[in-house]
Amino acid sequence: MGRMSQSVEGPRPLQVTVAGGLVAGASAFMVVAVFDALGGLGSVDKRDAIHEAVSTGWAKSLGLSAAQATDVIRAGLYIGVVAAAAAAVLGVFVLQRDRTARIVLSVLAVPIVVTSPFSQTFLGTMIGVGTLTLWMQPGRNWFAGLAPVPLPERPTPLQRHQQLPAPPPMPPPMMPPPVMPPDLPGSPPAPPPPASPYGYGPPSPYYPPPVPRATEPVPTQLRIACILVWIFSALTAVGFLVTIGYLALNTDGFMKIARQSPNWNPSYSEHMVVAGALVAGVVFVLWCIGAAGLAVLAMRGATWAWVLLAISTVVASLASLLALPYSLGHLAAMAFCLGKLCSGPTRAWFARRTAERRMPPPV
Repeated sequence: MGRMSQSVEGPRPLQVTVAGGLVAGASAFMVVAVFDALGGLGSVDKRDAIHEAVSTGWAKSLGLSAAQATDVIRAGLYIGVVAAAAAAVLGVFVLQRDRTARIVLSVLAVPIVVTSPFSQTFLGTMIGVGTLTLWMQPGRNWFAGLAPVPLPERPTPLQRHQQLPAPPPMPPPMMPPPVMPPDLPGSPPAPPPPASPYGYGPPSPYYPPPVPRATEPVPTQLRIACILVWIFSALTAVGFLVTIGYLALNTDGFMKIARQSPNWNPSYSEHMVVAGALVAGVVFVLWCIGAAGLAVLAMRGATWAWVLLAISTVVASLASLLALPYSLGHLAAMAFCLGKLCSGPTRAWFARRTAERRMPPPV
């Protein structure tokens, strides 16, 4: 596994202990649940339920036969049991402050959550929530090797009353300025009038000007990752917009190209293919717009946007696997982008930004 951070020694946060234990325990139980679902997949009740779903139920619009739906469920269960078994082991390494285990666990949480409905359990959701919790504070600082940020103590009402500034004294009545006689030749210049705290001198000591906090520049790794997200999001969105336009203007030509695909199934209907292509195109265009917006917010220091952008990159990489070998360029770019998003300088920058937000405002 990966090298564990040793820059700051400290106890493991309770949040990480609960999340790691939840992931390891739920993954172990999910392995048992998936094997039980695989054993009952060939039962009469299960076959009748699948047949009813694809013939008159919610799965009728998919255009699948009962045998095809059974194969899809079986493949999903196989993927889920392998990912859950690996997650059970990674949950133990996460408790040992292994940062690589946390990244791999985040990748595996996606297929676990997606395939958990096949086993009819809510354990996949628990694993996803536990994995997401590992990326929040104070766990993020603990994995990055940074000292935990202490929460500011809330003063009592008596302390707040004692900290109130004393009211400034009442200004003296306005007096006309004295008339100075003209300077005689050779006499030294008159001293300047003393500064007054009531509008002519420096500001009052009771209300000092605010001290601006120092802003740290955005790390180069994060800039490169966001630029890649903007470029490939724009290219992907344009490609899907062209596909939607071609499908709307020439449906017959689109179906002719689809039938020539090696993955074409004769049981697919034209209505199902056209509807699926339109829905997929709209979803991916909105996804690209959202990813570009998350990159903008991440550049401005929003930690939640950085985490969602990394998760979006992982999910997009998994989705690109379905388009191999045409998506090799996208896969290489997303792998490079994910490495920059999870690099040490980027994580440390967001950790410092989060710690700076939790500091009390300057007095």
